Amino acid sequence: MKKLLLLCLPLALLYACSGDEAHKTELIYDKAQPGLHISAVRDTFNKYKGTYYIKATIKNDTKDKAENFLVSVKYIDQVGDIVAESSNGAGKVIAAGDSLLIENEHDFKLNKDVPYKVKIDVKSMF
Repeated sequence: MKKLLLLCLPLALLYACSGDEAHKTELIYDKAQPGLHISAVRDTFNKYKGTYYIKATIKNDTKDKAENFLVSVKYIDQVGDIVAESSNGAGKVIAAGDSLLIENEHDFKLNKDVPYKVKIDVKSMF
């Protein structure tokens, strides 16, 4: 029994220190834009599903309703390469002075694949 324990203990420690740890992701967006802009961003990673969620609050500071806009997200790895993109918001409408929560998501199967930076933009499609 002791031999089995001595064999399993180093393997368990090696597995625990495998480097598959989460890291802090930097969220990049411009808060100071007049008109249609991003006022807040939250991110979460569901490690059981492998899904990374970005929730952006879009504020319409114009006098007109905002329609035909797109919230795009670029997922950037440690060396600065874009590894994935997602977008959402097409077909949604925001009344003048209102805000709307838009969610984007992308599947990353391992913690080590979660991006180091995420760049979020909102743009009118027309």
